[in-house]
Amino acid sequence: LRGSLALIPALFLLSSPALAQEVPDEGDLVITEIVIAPPSAGREWFEVQNVSGHDLELQGCEIAEGHYNDQKSWVGNDDTIDDSLVLSDGEFAVLAKNEDVKQTCAAFEDGKLTTCLVETAVFYSGVGFNNNDAELLWISCDGVVVDEIPFDWGEFSGDCPDDYDDNCSINLRPDSIDAGANDDLLNWCLPGPATPTWDYAGQPQ
Repeated sequence: LRGSLALIPALFLLSSPALAQEVPDEGDLVITEIVIAPPSAGREWFEVQNVSGHDLELQGCEIAEGHYNDQKSWVGNDDTIDDSLVLSDGEFAVLAKNEDVKQTCAAFEDGKLTTCLVETAVFYSGVGFNNNDAELLWISCDGVVVDEIPFDWGEFSGDCPDDYDDNCSINLRPDSIDAGANDDLLNWCLPGPATPTWDYAGQPQ
């Protein structure tokens, strides 16, 4: 009997279900990078990081982008993440707009398009960034806005290197990775003058 009882904890551990992924709550995800003015052949994408302390499941979450017009009416687009996307704590993921052909690589090392630097985690289709107005981009899950950022490409486009042709991404400063701190455009910057990466169409970004 004593031997049988000794097996109970081990059997319990073996039969216990894996910890379930949680639905993101307010502040659990932080938008950390965004490409908002690619050339017409390029791909729009943005990056998020899980800062929740646990695994998150993004399936069913909604992406929305838009602005309020002069009449104070909302003008925008939204889409739902249909595929499962589980992010472990601290993990980054790139969400990309689905063009005619799904390209699993969001950014390559160079124009030869041979070495992928950034893999696309999931695609969306109903959202397209507008670089003519000040915009809002957010992710909501189960009706809760997890993270929201304002952006205005006019604040950054003049800082893009000439050979980027305004096709820059902007990054959240590493010391400001927080769902509140990323609301301040002063906490965003262009990447340093390193070798550019390239999107799937061979455009620098």
